[in-house]
Order: sequence, then C-alpha cells, then structure tokens
Amino acid sequence: MTRSLLPRQALLLWGFLALSASQSGAAGIPADLTALSLEQLMNVNVTSVSKKSQKVSESAAAVHVITSEDIRRSGATSIPELRRNVPGLNVARIDSNKWAISARGFNGRFSNKLLVLMDGRSLYTPIFSGMFWDVQDTFLDDIDRIEVIRGPGGTVWGANAVNGVINIITKSADETNGTVITGRAGTEERGSFAGRHGFSINDHSSIRAFVKHTKKDNSTLPSGQAGSDDWDIKRGGFRYDNRMLAGGELMIQGELYTGNAGQFVSAPSLSSPFTETFSDDASLNGQFILGRWSSSKDGSSQTSVQTYFDRAIRREYHANVATNIFDIEAEKRQKIGKIHEVIAGIGYRFHRDDIGNSTDVAVNPTHDTYHLFSTFVQDEITVTDTLKVTIGSKFEHNSFSGFEIQPSARALWQVTPNDSVWTSASRAVRTPSRASDGATLNNSVFPGTPPIQARISGTTNTKSEELIALEIGYKTRPLPTLSPDFATFYNMYDNLLTTDSGTAFVETSPTPVHLVLPLIFASNMSGEAYSFELGADWRPKD
Repeated sequence: MTRSLLPRQALLLWGFLALSASQSGAAGIPADLTALSLEQLMNVNVTSVSKKSQKVSESAAAVHVITSEDIRRSGATSIPELRRNVPGLNVARIDSNKWAISARGFNGRFSNKLLVLMDGRSLYTPIFSGMFWDVQDTFLDDIDRIEVIRGPGGTVWGANAVNGVINIITKSADETNGTVITGRAGTEERGSFAGRHGFSINDHSSIRAFVKHTKKDNSTLPSGQAGSDDWDIKRGGFRYDNRMLAGGELMIQGELYTGNAGQFVSAPSLSSPFTETFSDDASLNGQFILGRWSSSKDGSSQTSVQTYFDRAIRREYHANVATNIFDIEAEKRQKIGKIHEVIAGIGYRFHRDDIGNSTDVAVNPTHDTYHLFSTFVQDEITVTDTLKVTIGSKFEHNSFSGFEIQPSARALWQVTPNDSVWTSASRAVRTPSRASDGATLNNSVFPGTPPIQARISGTTNTKSEELIALEIGYKTRPLPTLSPDFATFYNMYDNLLTTDSGTAFVETSPTPVHLVLPLIFASNMSGEAYSFELGADWRPKD
C-alpha cells in the first residue's frame, strides 16, 4: 500500500497469516533465481519482444523482467503494485482499487497506449481504450514472470502496443504441484486469502486450481473522511498442461471472478450546486477460457494455435457494459537456411458489446459488433556472428479506422560477450474506441443565466493515433556485480485525440432551459516525446 492511503496515525498491523505447504516432484521445482549470477540473469529468456524465446541480453528492445522470485520478495499484494520496481514505467495509485500505469508518458487512469496481456490474452478493452486494473487480481504465486517492454511492439502484438507492452506469463501446471495457502489481514488489507492445489495426472500432464478472495478497506481522504473506494473481489481458476498430446503441447486455462469496487461519482446538475457527488459501487463479473496448442521440430520450426473467449460485465452509475470477445490466432516460426529465421501469423478477433446508457453517458448504438483481422511477418537475419537485423510488419483491418500497417526494423550488435548495442525504428497505432466513435457525455455545468452544459460527443471521423519511434540502447556488464542498461528514444505522435468546440445551442429538456456547449472528439494534435533512461542491477553480495 502507498503512504498516501495510510491514516495519519501509525499503522498497527494486527494480523498476519502465511501458511505454505508444498509437495512436488523434482520435475516440478522451478529454478532458484536467487542462486543466479548477474550474467545468468541477463540470459533469462523472454518471449514478448519477437514472439520467440531469446535472452534478455540479445533482445533489441528496452526489456525488464519481473521474476517469480522478485514477486515473492517484493511484498506486493496486487498485480499493479508489482510494476512499481520496473525502470521507466509510470505507476501511480489513485485510490484503493484504481491505478494509472503507462510507459513513456500519457499516464492516467485510462492510459490507452500500453498493451497488457496475460499468457497472450489481451486485457485491453476497446470500449474506451485502456485497462480496468480492479479486475486483474490473479493468484500471484502462479505468475512465472512479467515481461515489460518500454517502446512500441505493434509489429508482433498489433494495435495499441504504442508506448509499451506488459505480458504476464503464468507457470505451467507441472511447476505448481502440491498445496499452497496464503493469507493476510490488517487495517487496510482487511482480509486476503488464497489457496491452490495442483497434482500430476500422469507423467506428461498436470492440473491445478485456485481460489482467492481480496478485501481492501476504504482509503482515508485528507479531510479524514472515508474514501468510499473499498475493494472486494472473489475469483477462482484452473490450468491444465499436457506435453504429449497430438505430437505437441496443450494448455487450457480458465478463470471467473465476481465482486465490487467502491468509488465517488460526480454527476453534473443544471441547478445549484451544479455538481452532485455520491458513493457508488461498481459491480464486477467476468470469466474467460483459453487454449493453446504448440509443436516444435528439432528446434528449427515451431507452430502454435491459440484461442480464447472472454466475457466481462461491469455495472456502475454511468453505464452498464457487457463485452464478449472471441479471439483465434495461428503462428509459424521457421529457420530458412543459415541466416534467416522467419515468424508469421494470422489472427481474427470478434467483439460484441451491450451498453446500458445513463442520464449523463450514452453510447450509440447501444449494441455493436466489430471485427479485427490481422497478419504479420518478421524475419531475423543473422548478418554476422555478432550482428542481427530484424525486419517485419503487422497488417490489420479493424472496424473503426480500417487498414493499418505497423512496420519495424531492429538491429543488435554484440560488441563483446558483456556489451551489446541495439537500435530500432517502428510505427505503431492506437485505434479509435467505442467511446471516441459514438459516446455522448454530459461533462460539467457552469453557473449562469442560463446555465452552460459542456457535452463531449464522439464522431466516426477520428483517426488512429500514430507513433513513429526511434530508439537506441546499450546493455553492459562491466563488473560481475553490476549490470547497467541505457536507452534513449525519440517519439513522434500524430492524430492525437482532441476535443474541438462546436456551435452552442439552447436545450429546453431537461429543465431548466440551458445552453449546450458541444465538445467533439477530433484527431487534430501532434506532438513529440524524448528521454534518456538508465537502469542498473547491483548485487554487492550473493
């Protein structure tokens, strides 16, 4: 928990429970990352940069990995809290259940330029373009690692991977045999308890299941009043892994949750005091099921097919939203000759939503269906033993902005075994959302005779926000105990979302008579961002 959420008096921790019992065979014990040297940690494999396993030191991107050991030692109690220790990631806690997380700027509760995935399943919602962090609360002990990429990843992950990509990767079922029970209680953490049990079905298949209940108290406002932002959510899930099915590996996982998140709501009023503030509980419900089959041949080729169905229902004062997402994609990686390694894929996503409008927020149409077709190809070229060049592009067609191309070129020069230089040039886009396309929001009322109401309206004329990014980085290990990582970038944005003033008009209903000032979404802003990033890992003693 952050300092701002603590009461002014000293926090008295009145309860703590940690019970862990585990039974597992040698095959199910994960590597002890506390025993790894810095050199070995630099060789931990990541998959999010180019959708293939490669060492951190050999990836042409600004990458940071949160390992399972980092998670265990962090003391973090939620997924958003785990991001605090990632260099270059902007993490702010708004209240007890809301977070603002972004990379390289544009931060806010509804940051829309950071793509978040869990085991390859997109957590990004096209309703408003962003993340609801209050429903992302899986069992932390099941997370194998979190790969964080600062910078665009549109070539392999597609639209909305603009300023960064976060991929949460869970452990396989055969790594979690046995029973684990955890719990904690306190004045802020009112109670959080979780249990997991896993076992081997036979020599090549395992399964696990978990349940979790998280309950957090309201934060305290500067006035001493309770913040009406308590968080109470229950969830359960399972994962099944089979390593010998149909000549490949099969993974199936699913999860469901239910709960609520408290909040203060401000609603505009046409009469004094022109704004009403009251408490509201957002009702949260959802479930998903995901399956992935993969097969490799002699290390020279790999094929995978993944599909998932995700349903979420969110009911709160401003709107009731139900979304249904079906996604399927297939990929093929193939070595061609001695210098080429090509990966290509094709995908389709179906999205259906039902939105219940309120007095202040309306989305037209209230029911809509939209589609996303995509394909990508990428070639890693081994120019010399120390120089690799990667070129590729993603091609997408979406129901909002039509056809999009997101190319990139990356190069990595391994100067010495301990020093590498990388550079990249990329294009990425953030596609319009349902809100920018057809929402109407009564935003605020200004006193006057008559009163003036600001009304934000969506339009189908908005374009995809575009980024052209140039990056250069340097990774080194000058000492066995020190590993610095340098990166610099220059981002050029175009078609950024704005609101333009329309012609004011008089409205007689609802009463009293008032003047409406239209603010219409448009794509009329461009900008740039640049920075120098430095991160370092120093281990003075084992």
